[in-house]
This record gives sequence, structure tokens and C-alpha cells, in this order.
Amino acid sequence: MMELSKVCRYEQLEFCQWIALGTKIGGLKTVIAALRGKLDIDVRPRGVELSFDDRGTLVSTGCAVRKIDNNCRFEQPELSTVKHFGDRLDHLHRMLSVDTGITNKHFKEEIERLKQLIDTNDEMKGLLNGAWPPVILPKLTRKSVGAEFDRYLDALERSFRKIYDRGELRTNCGRGSFRDSLWHLPGIRHTELIGRMWQNPVIGIYFPQSLQGYSVRCSRELAKILPQGYLLSGLDSVIAMIMYTKIMARSKNVPFLNLSAFCRRPEWKELYLVMGLGEGLAIDIRNSGNLDQGSSNCSSSLLFVGE
Repeated sequence: MMELSKVCRYEQLEFCQWIALGTKIGGLKTVIAALRGKLDIDVRPRGVELSFDDRGTLVSTGCAVRKIDNNCRFEQPELSTVKHFGDRLDHLHRMLSVDTGITNKHFKEEIERLKQLIDTNDEMKGLLNGAWPPVILPKLTRKSVGAEFDRYLDALERSFRKIYDRGELRTNCGRGSFRDSLWHLPGIRHTELIGRMWQNPVIGIYFPQSLQGYSVRCSRELAKILPQGYLLSGLDSVIAMIMYTKIMARSKNVPFLNLSAFCRRPEWKELYLVMGLGEGLAIDIRNSGNLDQGSSNCSSSLLFVGE
């Protein structure tokens, strides 16, 4: 068997080494799914250890992180009963005018299963120290992710007005402007998620301030080394604000959310979207080009959809 340091072509690897590699990345089913284009495989370098503080925010991994504003945080919603889950599900259905087909009982049971998976992962269980609102990403029905995003923003404005009886959604991007210009960045695991959403609704757990203080560029790099099933947030941030408007938009003391998985048009990767409370209890959606500067009251978010 050739010394690995001398290998320079695929054909120089032994059959047993290919088997060992396939085993390391998850086994034969994973290899087949990846070859069929149904699964992304992420390579994580050894030596990168993840941990989260008592707020569920990632402890610095070498990236420059702004000191977090301790007064700027999300609260955990009450989720002790099936009814609590049903109330959030019903609200989502009304605001989006959809029926996901998911029952209250199934919603709660799936979240309990996902929580168990997180809790048994020593690196990731600290996420549960902070807010972890469950979300349901409805089955996609529009022709593009941008068109769905426009629809979600309309539902968010309806939810905001229903809860607070005032307010508006403001954007410097133009209402209805995302239909043909919103893209998720490659390499951050959204291809598989969007593929699932074309088929069925997806249940997940959302962690709104898991990357508070980190820049958008750093958040995008960190997303590549997370365990399987964890994604940088995009559509799920808007869904969470619809389902939990009272918590996610309760005051100006909640972080703005960087939708770091998105960009406007493929060639404009320096752009991302920021969403949060503005003056006069309005929801602001804005473009920004400052990828490298973190903010004490801004956070990229993570979504867990299972392994």
C-alpha cells in the first residue's frame, strides 16, 4: 500500500482505503445519496471544538467577535403542552393561508426527537441554553425561493399588525423585489433543505442568537464546519418571526437577525439581508455589504433539522 503522502492520483488508492473513506463519511447509503446529488457532504477539519455559553451563543472559535449586548436577547416561548405547539401552528397557517398537514401532536413529538439528538451531542447541546423556538417550514409552492420570501414577508407584516395593531414592514430593497433576485449561497447545506421543502414541510429547531456578535463572513465559514443537520438560517428566520411575533419582535431589546444564507443575485455575494425592529415598531429588511464587521446587537442564526 502506497504511503499517503506520496499519493497524487485517485487510482493510487487501494480498494480498502476507499471503503474506509466511505465508512468515515457515513457509510454506503450516504455515499450513494451524495453521488446522486441528493446529499451534500461537508468536510470538517480536526481540532475545531465547538461550545456554547449560557445564552446558547457560540464561544469564539478564532473569529473576531464583538462583545455581546447582554440586554439584547430572545426569550424562550412556553412549549410545555400540545396546545402551545398547536397555537403556534395555527397562527402560521392563518398568516400564510396554508395547511401544512402537520398535527399538533406530531409537531411536539418531532421537536422532542430533535431536542434529544441535540442533547446527546456534547458539542452542540449548549445551544439549548438559549432560546430555541420550534419552526415549520411549509412546502414550497412558488417558482423560486425569492417568491416564497416575498410571500413570507407579507405574512410577517400581517402577524405584526395582528399582534400589535400597528406597524409596517419597511425595506430598502423594494416590496416584492426578491422574486428573481434572492439566492442561497452554495456550500452552506441549503441545497438539501430546499430540495426537501419542494417535497414536504420541514420541522426544525431555530436558534436565533447562536452566532450573535459574529460577522456575516465568519458565520458563513462556521456553518461549513457544523455537524450534519445544522444550517445557517435563511427562510426559517422569517418563519420564526411569524410564528413567535410576540417574542421575536417584543421590543428593541431583541437582536437584529442577519439572514446570512442569502444574497441578492449570484454575483452579489457581498450582500446579505438584515431583519429586525426599526423605529415606530416596524420590521426593517435591508441590504448591507459589511460582511466583516460583527455587531453586539446582530446575530446570524442556526437551524437544526435532524441528521
